[in-house]
Amino acid sequence: MAELVTKTYAMPVQISKIEGVGYRAECTILPGCFVDGSTLEEVLTDIQEAIVLYIEASRERGLQLPEMVSAPGSAVPTIVPVPAC
Repeated sequence: MAELVTKTYAMPVQISKIEGVGYRAECTILPGCFVDGSTLEEVLTDIQEAIVLYIEASRERGLQLPEMVSAPGSAVPTIVPVPAC
């Protein structure tokens, strides 16, 4: 069994306020990866989980992921488990 290593990526996330509903957080480099919630705290927590699940599901299906680059700007730090080489 492969050793499990944890890497941290800074993923670009766009936060939008939706009048009368709450907030939406979307990872701008992962198509379709977004969450809605009633509070900012809720969407920040939920988008981190959604990003991890998106990456895990993509890897399981053998789908190519965009290059993940840690860059300054609006990003939510997300810890993603990655099997060691």
